[in-house]
Amino acid sequence: SSDGSFYANCGEATGHGLTAGTIVSITKSVLVSAPLGDPKDILLQLNKTLIKLKLGLNRMCVNMMKVKGKKVVFTSAGMPPAYHYIAKEGVMKEILIPGLPLGSFSKMIVNTTDITLNTGDVFVMMSDGFPEAPNPDGELLSYETVEKCLLDNIDKDVTTMQDELVRITDEWLAGGDLPDDCTMVILKKT
Repeated sequence: SSDGSFYANCGEATGHGLTAGTIVSITKSVLVSAPLGDPKDILLQLNKTLIKLKLGLNRMCVNMMKVKGKKVVFTSAGMPPAYHYIAKEGVMKEILIPGLPLGSFSKMIVNTTDITLNTGDVFVMMSDGFPEAPNPDGELLSYETVEKCLLDNIDKDVTTMQDELVRITDEWLAGGDLPDDCTMVILKKT
């Protein structure tokens, strides 16, 4: 935007097929046309739009962050936790903002948290497709395994981090089908 900030989003529509695709298209339209500002206000506007369209039981889960310099405003509606690796401390923090998916209720509560990204810090948002990927025995990959993969590759570039997470997920599936979408956004402060 004109103030030097940028936004990053990671989302997932409930359901599959045409209905889910419609919700994603509506979400993209609202996000492109919404006035840039507080991520909380953007998600509240998106929620109002989804409620007005009366899309039945279909919902939109979204993580959104606004980044300006070192400052991040992060919000979430129905998404799994995000991860913030604090390089100075060598610690990965899980950031979970409780909330329902958008389109659930007309009077939604959307919370935000402020984060500071310093040099070497990493911020990861992802859908539940990675940690909930099942192996042939039906066991899930797990959030712990995903976090370990991120930590094992934290000193590498974001493309390598992404590729390694995809690789371990593929290995875990052992040729089986992935029942859910896998989406991720990884930012690394240089």
